[in-house]
Parts: sequence; C-alpha cells; structure tokens
Amino acid sequence: MADQTVGSLMSLARDYHESGRVLDAERLYNQVVEEDSGNAEAWYYRGILLYQTGRKREAIESLEKADGAQPGHPDILSSLGSICADIGDYDASIAIMHRAIDAAPQDAKPYARLGMMLLETRRFEEAILVYQRLNDLVPEAAGGWFNLGRVYEGLKRFEDAIAAYREALARKPHFGEAHTGIAAALLDLDRPAEAIDACEQCFRMLPGDTSAIAYKAVALDALGDREAAAELVDLENFLRIGRIEPPAGFDSVDAFNTALIDHIENHPSLSFDLEATSCHNGATSDNLLAEPKGPVAHLETLLVRAFDGYLRGIDPAQEHPFVDGAPEDWRIEMWATVLDRQGHQSAHIHPSGWLSGVYYVQVPEVVSEGDTGHSGWIEFGNPPDHFPAPKRPGLRYHKPEPGMFLLFPSYVYHRTVPFDSDTRRISIAFDFEPVRRG
Repeated sequence: MADQTVGSLMSLARDYHESGRVLDAERLYNQVVEEDSGNAEAWYYRGILLYQTGRKREAIESLEKADGAQPGHPDILSSLGSICADIGDYDASIAIMHRAIDAAPQDAKPYARLGMMLLETRRFEEAILVYQRLNDLVPEAAGGWFNLGRVYEGLKRFEDAIAAYREALARKPHFGEAHTGIAAALLDLDRPAEAIDACEQCFRMLPGDTSAIAYKAVALDALGDREAAAELVDLENFLRIGRIEPPAGFDSVDAFNTALIDHIENHPSLSFDLEATSCHNGATSDNLLAEPKGPVAHLETLLVRAFDGYLRGIDPAQEHPFVDGAPEDWRIEMWATVLDRQGHQSAHIHPSGWLSGVYYVQVPEVVSEGDTGHSGWIEFGNPPDHFPAPKRPGLRYHKPEPGMFLLFPSYVYHRTVPFDSDTRRISIAFDFEPVRRG
C-alpha cells in the first residue's frame, strides 16, 4: 500500500473515530494493518477504539502490536498499562508503566498512572515514592498531593494524609474531594466534630456533595446524635422501590431478564474479583451503555423514565443537602454485578453519583422472605468497619426480586449480605451523575 494511501486512510479513519462512526473507523484501521502490519499508529488507534467499545482484551492485543512496531512509545505504553489494570492484570500494568517512565522520565503522565495502579493494589510504600517524584515534576498540580493523601490513608498515617490533602487545597482551593478526604481521615482519627467542619467547607463549594453527606452522617452518629444522622440520611423520604413492565418485544419480565442474563454473562468487560472494587466472590462489568447495548437499551429507557419521575417528586423547597445537589444536567452509568456462592459487596457509597440504584435480574431461591439473616439482601445504613464510630441499630434491609429496582441517594452506605447458593445473583447497578457546567 502506498504511503499516500495509508496516510489518507488513517486520516479518514481518525475522522470517523472522532465523529463516533466507530464501525467505519474500525474497518479502515483493519484495512491498514492488514496491508501494513508494522503501522504502529493504526494498531494504536485501533486499540483505543476497541477499548472504547468494551473489547478490552482485543484492545490489549492491538496495543501490543503497536508496541512491537514502535517499542517504548510513551503513549502506547501508558494506554496499554491502563487497560491491563482495567482487566485486573495489575502486575503487567505496573511493569508496563515502569517501561513508560524509562522511555520518558520527565513525563508526568506515566507516574500518575503508575501511582494509581500501586494505590489500587495497596502497594503503598512504592506509591509514596512515585507520588513524591510526580509532585517534584509538577509541583503546581493538586492531583498528586491528593492521591498521596489516599496512600497515607491506606497506611493509616492519617495525620500525614490530612497534611497531603491540605497541600492539594493550597494548589486548588475549590478541590471538594480534598475536603472530604480530610473529613474521612478525621473520622478514622475519631475526631467527628472536626470532620463535620471539613464537610461543611465542602458544601460551601459543592452543595450536596455525595461524600460530604455520607461522612457528615457518620460523624453525627459518632457524636451520639442519631436523630440528626437519620434525618440527614432520610431513607424514608428518599428511597423508592419500583418494578418494570415487559419492554416491547418481550412477552414477560422473565423473558426480558433471560435476555439480560445472556448479555451480561457474555459481556466482554465482565471481570472477576478485581482488587480495586467492593465486589467479592463475583464479577463486575464496565459501563453497559457502551455499544452494543443489546437489551440494556430497554432498561435504560425504563430507568431514565423512573429518574424523571423521581426528580418531579422532590420538593425543591425542602431544606436538605441532597435536594441542594439535584442535577440540572446529568448522565447515566450502568454496570453489572454477578455474585457467586458467598458473593457480596462490602459497604460503600457512589461518590460520583447523585442518585444510585439497582435492578435485579436473577435472584437465588435462598434469598427468601423468612430469612432472619437476610442472605443475599441489600443492607442500607452501616458505614465501613474502619471508621471507629459505634454501630447503632437502624439498619434497613430489602429483599431483592427479579424485575424490581431500587432508587436511593448515592451517599447512603449499602452492601450485599453474603449468600450460599450455586445460583448466581445478577443485578445491574446504575448512577445518575451530575454533569457540572464549565
């Protein structure tokens, strides 16, 4: 293939890629690499496209071809390392990021990505050195200091974490996550009154911030003000339970769920027991709204309709930080959770969401109404064990059923109770996330 032809095809492929015509772009990338197997640029952008469409392992193969054609290119290595981490191959990712740093030792991006991999795999001592180097390279940036604070939290060096978060705030005063990072560290130090102050500082910049509401509720509980904590969480007012009707083309909800099960269990992004998630003895997927959506497109329509009804049902005059944070612009993210025997999710919140939810696709028979241990149920209200705040009564449980969905504020701590069954518990979680203007 003549160089001029290759260049023209690549230019057209990139145009298609950037405009969202992914099938046309992929066809042209394939045409280039079939006739010019050493074209690193085509292998690279083909890999990026495959990743964007949820085909992570194919993306890795394409990026490895790009690396073979042009060894040591920092962009190729950074992308390859990031996707390896995304599928849970952290050892490979870390090794690749070290290669990227060797290739471009003054480039901050590989340090940032390596730091995240080390943070997520709890290799905290190594991460400290990486973030210190990153902060030397870009001393004006807040992100390195913020993540260094998270590393110190992992080491239970909470005073050092607070100091790092304050360094981040010195560089970016309106960094809400740094304020909530301080609040979390203060809770771990059993200083709830100071944690509340940190949450209030966050509210002044980000009304209704999800993490700030969650931490303030934990702090109020720790101070013995159970009534104020319950009023802040307010599941009685903000939790909704609904059921879907069969979408067009499906005779029943069971038939629809069968299609969802097939789509989920064969989804290319489904990965088991990733270290950096709250899921244990199970698998999670990436965003199910990446094409091809399959039957998930029907569920998206139903849940967006439920979200619109939820928004209309909220009194905007109600004084509550959750109401203050109601989004004008939003996007939806959806992902699957597949739990095997003794599978569960540990207590967590969804910091990037405003309203979260779960739709139940398949529920084992052991998840029953009469089970006092609530095996396989969803539990609301218990924060993670690492907070020293006392755990008081007031937990709330709901038994999942196929075809049921729950909507709840993203700041509410929730977990799945482990269950004992050979039948998988399959659900689709979702977040309605604010899109901030500017």
